[in-house]
Amino acid sequence: MRNLMFAGLLFLFCFSNSQIIRAEILTVASPDRRIAVKVAITKNVHYQVFYDGKALTKFSPLSLHLADGRILGQQDELKSHTTRSTDQVLSVKGGIRSKIRDQYNELVLSMSGNYQIIFRVFNDGVAYRYVTNFREPFVVQAEWVEYKFPDDVETHAHIINTYRSSFEKHFTSGTLTSLSPERDLISPPLMVSADEGPALLFTESDQMGYPGILYRRYSEENIYSIKADFAPYPATTEIGGIKNFNQLVASEEDFIAKMDAKSAMPWRLMIIEEEAAGLVDNTLVYQLASPSKIDDSWVKYGKVAWDWYNALNLSGVPFETGINTATYQYYIDFASRNNIEYIILDEGWSDQFDIQILNDEIDLKALIQYGKERNVGIILWAVWYPLLDDMDELFRWVRDLGAVGLKIDFFDRNDQPVMQTMEQMLATAAKYELLIDFHGCPTLAGLERTYPNLVTYESVKGNEFVKWDKEGEPPYHNVGLAFTRNVVGPMDYTPGAMRNATQKGFSPNFESPMSKSTRAHQVGMYPVYFSPLQMLCDAPTTYEKEPQVLDFIAQMPTTWDETVVLAGQYPDYLVVARKKGDNWYVGGLNNQEERSISIDFGFLDDATYQLRMISDGLNANRDAEDYQYTAVVKNDRTPVEINMKIGGGFSIILEKI
Repeated sequence: MRNLMFAGLLFLFCFSNSQIIRAEILTVASPDRRIAVKVAITKNVHYQVFYDGKALTKFSPLSLHLADGRILGQQDELKSHTTRSTDQVLSVKGGIRSKIRDQYNELVLSMSGNYQIIFRVFNDGVAYRYVTNFREPFVVQAEWVEYKFPDDVETHAHIINTYRSSFEKHFTSGTLTSLSPERDLISPPLMVSADEGPALLFTESDQMGYPGILYRRYSEENIYSIKADFAPYPATTEIGGIKNFNQLVASEEDFIAKMDAKSAMPWRLMIIEEEAAGLVDNTLVYQLASPSKIDDSWVKYGKVAWDWYNALNLSGVPFETGINTATYQYYIDFASRNNIEYIILDEGWSDQFDIQILNDEIDLKALIQYGKERNVGIILWAVWYPLLDDMDELFRWVRDLGAVGLKIDFFDRNDQPVMQTMEQMLATAAKYELLIDFHGCPTLAGLERTYPNLVTYESVKGNEFVKWDKEGEPPYHNVGLAFTRNVVGPMDYTPGAMRNATQKGFSPNFESPMSKSTRAHQVGMYPVYFSPLQMLCDAPTTYEKEPQVLDFIAQMPTTWDETVVLAGQYPDYLVVARKKGDNWYVGGLNNQEERSISIDFGFLDDATYQLRMISDGLNANRDAEDYQYTAVVKNDRTPVEINMKIGGGFSIILEKI
């Protein structure tokens, strides 16, 4: 046990207020001993994180402020402490690997106020949480989460600025001190790096009905600190926003959460990787989340043909396209021919505020039956708050129609009632065996483990923004998402744009959108981005004009048995290999600087593989739709050099022969 922890040491140290305090220091280390956490217990609880003996943080306070005046972490004595080690293998239904080694050392502080503070130290991160054992429910007025750095650091921040947000911004890079404490409100994950130090990613896990965490730079001068912020609990709401799709907060309470007497608060997580590329296949958010609460044997992952991005613009068909039965029958036929499991009926299939009022141009029951006969399920779009009127009845109605899931949109908040509503929706959907795709939502902190019917969610500035945003989706943004947003959960970026433009040639177009990246870059997203429900965003007839590309995308799995990061530098480029069954799939994404990269195939076994590749064409810097298709037999691990053009990429399928 001494390898885990050294307890009962008396230690003198100096806090920022220059007071000298005598404290009891407890230390818990990771299984590989590279990460250590020192917990200082006096009147207050502080902790400090070390990596290879170097302090990543100064002693930082933690506390939970209750409305009745109690402050957990400040006013109570340590009654006892215990440690334990865990080394287990988690089986994953739909993730970036089918088996995850879950290994950590844990320190449990039992406090006199009838609660615990639990620290877990993994080989790739540190997390802590509160667990209460009170007799009565309680109200949380504030939670103090702080990370004090020894010096200024580089930050890569998803700045949303206000509590009302669709959580769809580019990440902004700069020093911590360049952030405005008042203006720059940051949603997770927050990436931090320092000279000669590891890459850090700050986020949370196992949220379970608590407001989502946000971050700000701490306001005191000369203190390099990040602190948490939380949306207040809504007192009253009103309908508004785009097309009245939002339930806006009109007034706020002076607290953030109402909690049950026995509650486990979310894990406050710091992921630590030696290099930023290590973040891409980190699974700590999943590991810390609660196990599945549902029978998930019916959950089926796969790809989905989407209508809204391409504005239902089919060409060469013998009918007028639009929100009508004939158009969606074509989408179903397309999906069926290409073994695509689902299609989505986005906005327009029903009244926007009452999904039981159907569009007269669609015979929905006949359409759903048409899909069933062709092994294609239908997912229906809905605005979130009208579903609250009678959620159980409406979800049952969707099930009875024969639809397989709901895409639920426009939450645009992460306060406690919204987070509780999303969990309630997942539980109700599971009751009726419905898949869920949330849009206009915050990051959901491992909720896909607890409810595997959460097959993907947005919380990302994805492909749809090229329809109206003059900046489009810069290639560096696409690369960076794999290091940041996709680390915390499945990401519904909606890849697969087939109209592709150079950086200079791009312009937004709502009806005929184009990507600000090459064709090969868009195809490369399929093995790089993780989403158990993965979109094909463009029109069926557009894909059908490029059968090589369509066949390539159609063969891509959406969940994986193994993941290997082959190369990467944030936010410049990334190469990832993923395995499904006997086959491997490799994807590469590049920023705005052309580069060549050597792909090391050391992950392969001694078998012979059929290698097929889509990569940037020789003229992709002039014509972003220019690509090369390569098919060869590969029977060794010899590296292959690939040239990625400006905003380029590639995708490889290695099929065992």
